[in-house]
Amino acid sequence: MKTTKDGKLKLSKDERQVGNFVFKNEPEHIKIMDINGSMSVRLSKTALNSGRLLDIQMKSKENGFLHNYASLIYNLTGLLVDEQFMVEANNLCIACVNRHKDFYGIEEDLPLSKDKEILEEVKETEAAIEQLREEENKDSE
Repeated sequence: MKTTKDGKLKLSKDERQVGNFVFKNEPEHIKIMDINGSMSVRLSKTALNSGRLLDIQMKSKENGFLHNYASLIYNLTGLLVDEQFMVEANNLCIACVNRHKDFYGIEEDLPLSKDKEILEEVKETEAAIEQLREEENKDSE
């Protein structure tokens, strides 16, 4: 995001202004900035559900979700909050996750055999990642 000499925003083809916010579609992230430059956040489009959802919303022509999301981040990062506010905000987040369990991949009351199977897959994945790191370290020496 750049500004012209007369103070107007000059957006690149991968940027979109929504209210007082600019969304930038980067290869692996969605970046959200306020137009004053006092706040920015970058969310992974592959590792975070919110990043995936923002990527989908960026492809649509609707601005409502994007504006509400950016406003929420701006308020949470810009307000001087008290502990009660943070407790209530966390409770809202928990309620949201509970409303969208399928989206977050939450399964309730897994049978013990399924739980063990998932744990074994995680252990195998971690071992494979560690082996790749070791091979990468050997190659770089």
